[in-house]
Amino acid sequence: MYLTRIFTSLFTVIVIGACSPDSVSGQGRKPALPQDQWAMLQAAAQIKDAHGRLLAVEEFLRQYPETPFRANVYRLQFMSHREFTEDDDFLWQLGTKYVDAFTRLTDDVSERHEKNPLLANMYSEVAFEFSHRGSHLDGALGYAIQALALMDEAATLQSPKVSEEQWSKGIDTFRAQILNTIGGIQYQRQAYSEAETALSDAVALLPDEGPILYHLGQTYMALKREDEALAILLEAATAAQPAPQALVDLRGLYEKKHGKEGASRLEKDLELAEANAREARALKVTGNRLNIVAKDFTVTGLDGSLVSLSDLRGKVVVLNFWATWCPPCRKEMPVLEDLWNQYDDSEDVMFLVVSVDKDSEKVEPYISENGYTFPVFYGSVTAQLYNIISIPTTLVIDKQGIVQYKHAGYRPEIKDLLTWEVEALR
Repeated sequence: MYLTRIFTSLFTVIVIGACSPDSVSGQGRKPALPQDQWAMLQAAAQIKDAHGRLLAVEEFLRQYPETPFRANVYRLQFMSHREFTEDDDFLWQLGTKYVDAFTRLTDDVSERHEKNPLLANMYSEVAFEFSHRGSHLDGALGYAIQALALMDEAATLQSPKVSEEQWSKGIDTFRAQILNTIGGIQYQRQAYSEAETALSDAVALLPDEGPILYHLGQTYMALKREDEALAILLEAATAAQPAPQALVDLRGLYEKKHGKEGASRLEKDLELAEANAREARALKVTGNRLNIVAKDFTVTGLDGSLVSLSDLRGKVVVLNFWATWCPPCRKEMPVLEDLWNQYDDSEDVMFLVVSVDKDSEKVEPYISENGYTFPVFYGSVTAQLYNIISIPTTLVIDKQGIVQYKHAGYRPEIKDLLTWEVEALR
């Protein structure tokens, strides 16, 4: 569900690294742990079926009853049983074992900057599960509050593994998710004022997350503040990550307030809210500029023509790196074609769609077969010049030759993002 996105890749790396044999032996705090046991646990964790996963864990414990990976075992058991068990008391006991074991583990294997996010994740996983189940709410609230305190302290630290900006963004995202969990628990405990405080703080950190906005809207409804509920539910329904269930509540509120005209009034207000949300997202996206001087390069087109970046001053340049063997790139190609058609007649916008294929003979047939008309070039050297480590990657360069925006990987909303950015730079 929603909490599955709380850990950015930053925190995922910390969790895996802190619990693996290499992280322990690498710090010299304990002898190297058994790699065969770790490999067997990793294989068990990859099993998609929860029952099959538990059978693999049981076999692991049969072979290694004195395993040093007891904390990892408890976590696998908790994450597996929660998928099907209806015995909340049993699951709570298992979750407590999981948290206690990992708390002891982090004292041995984690650096100071890693310990807080790691422990906070453990507390949050258990707290969220019981918030969702609506049981053991007092205990879940205690875990969530502990998680929040750990992340507040983590905000004062810095990881040497990532930039300060990445660290701060990860901290804020995680804090917002914990606050959302706290708000949900307090809502179920009918402590609506406390729920409002937690959820308002979460919205301040993640204003585009529909589920958080929806929970705040529910809280306003419980507090009989219908006008505020209407406003926040409209935001929830039109957020970057919308909450579809907000529409159900909105229909009921509009029908109650406007009678037979409720449906038509809701449709108009949703259109206005969507337009405002898109404008706000566009301003947010286009305001975050990189301001990095673009390195000059020359690429060769499929027809043998040469194009240099320096020759394109006065134009907004969309520079895309891709390859025929890359599935996300292939998924993005139709979007680039739509954008190219949108700007084909524009004298101040240029597209450079640069292939990094080692086998260049595959490029032209692929383009022809799919009927793409945007300008394609060969440019592995250019990709190296810009330190492109993953594809697709798109850079948007302004008319003065300054890289202002960068997108690594395919995103469903990439067409909107690039359109906003190009228009801002035109």
